[in-house]
Amino acid sequence: MLRRFLSALLASPTATGLEIRLRLGLSREQYADQLSHLIRLGYVTAAETAEASCPSGGCQGCPIGCQSSPALGPQTLAVTEKGRRFAGSVAS
Repeated sequence: MLRRFLSALLASPTATGLEIRLRLGLSREQYADQLSHLIRLGYVTAAETAEASCPSGGCQGCPIGCQSSPALGPQTLAVTEKGRRFAGSVAS
């Protein structure tokens, strides 16, 4: 599943968290858990999007979608070279 997640990010680097979640069939919690795991492994980096601000209504209608995890906040995701190698490797 981690490879699928990375592949989805690589295929659509500007996709929102919601789009990735829907593409992979993940709940918010699953998305947040997998994203946190990928970040810990060094496969993905997440930079806060400082200029983004959450509307008073929360994530509803937010173009960034807080990457579909308000606890993570608005962020820009990037797959690292290590993540690219992992995504491209064949499971043994």
